[in-house]
Amino acid sequence: MVETGVKGLALAVALLALPTTARAQALTLNCQLESSYDPKTEIETPMSGGFSAIVRTSDGQTSIEATTTGGCSEYVGFVNEQEIGGWCNGSVEFEPNSLLAINRATGQFSLLFYGVGMTARGYGGHCVPAK
Repeated sequence: MVETGVKGLALAVALLALPTTARAQALTLNCQLESSYDPKTEIETPMSGGFSAIVRTSDGQTSIEATTTGGCSEYVGFVNEQEIGGWCNGSVEFEPNSLLAINRATGQFSLLFYGVGMTARGYGGHCVPAK
């Protein structure tokens, strides 16, 4: 429990240090998948795996460069007091769009893939600063 608390504190400090204004900064995160959700069946299942993400902020713009997140590698979006996140538009016609959002205080993330007019699949887990 102490180790988790220390990791959580380190993450909160690292993510909260990312500016919401113009100063340029980058942070590398290691993210672990913990669950998958299928909205058609309404079933959540445990899963494993992960990806790394480099969060960059500069001149009020935010981008997240992520590895192995279902075909999307760059998310362009936002940073605010609660979350860092962004959208990735599929590069192939009819490929789903996706949204990646990371809670700045806890490191919990949601990765949602969207088909035409609905959520096609959702994933969740936690991110920690890379060592």
